[in-house]
Amino acid sequence: MNKQRKLFCLLCALMALTASAQCRYCLSYNDFVGNRWETVDSIDVVRASKGHKFLWGGGDFTIKGTDKASCKMLTSSAFAVIANNKLYVNCKGLKYKKIIFGKGFSRALSLGNRGLIFVGIDSKVAAAARYGAIAGGVAATQEDGRICYLISQGFDGERYIEVSPVGDEFMAKLLAEQTELLEKYYSETNPSERVHPNRIFSILKKSGYVEDLK
Repeated sequence: MNKQRKLFCLLCALMALTASAQCRYCLSYNDFVGNRWETVDSIDVVRASKGHKFLWGGGDFTIKGTDKASCKMLTSSAFAVIANNKLYVNCKGLKYKKIIFGKGFSRALSLGNRGLIFVGIDSKVAAAARYGAIAGGVAATQEDGRICYLISQGFDGERYIEVSPVGDEFMAKLLAEQTELLEKYYSETNPSERVHPNRIFSILKKSGYVEDLK
């Protein structure tokens, strides 16, 4: 019985150590590329409501620390977070042309030195919301109007990080030497369905370009 108790305590300690090691954050794009991460004791990842996703500009999740100080740091200063072997990027400070992304974190994939891919609201839907056209068709597309974006650089010298949509041009260039996978990408003839985040993520994971979170 004593041995079983000791074994149980050891397993609990190992699980706590593993969970702690899995919770990390970095403060900038350069830190991300340079694999410079800071550890944090615990992180709670909470899925945002549909309304918040839309208003926040595509942030699917809120990420909280164990106290007010860590919550504030993660929300205002963290560029990216790793929790439970999943990567999330902070949408704060991200911009595509005149569309500025809002609060929250979005799921992401690391492409190493090529940058990272994250999910955000389509700029067309965001622009419509910005000018008050939220009723009717636009509101109905708030879940469908989501695409992937690429972050391949840090701050633009001001306060924003410029991102670019992931679409046919990016995928054709990335998969230029993987003919079969590129053909699979183009096998979807509907342009909107072809660039849907779930599909982009699936194809990228098969490409070999997605890096493991170490």
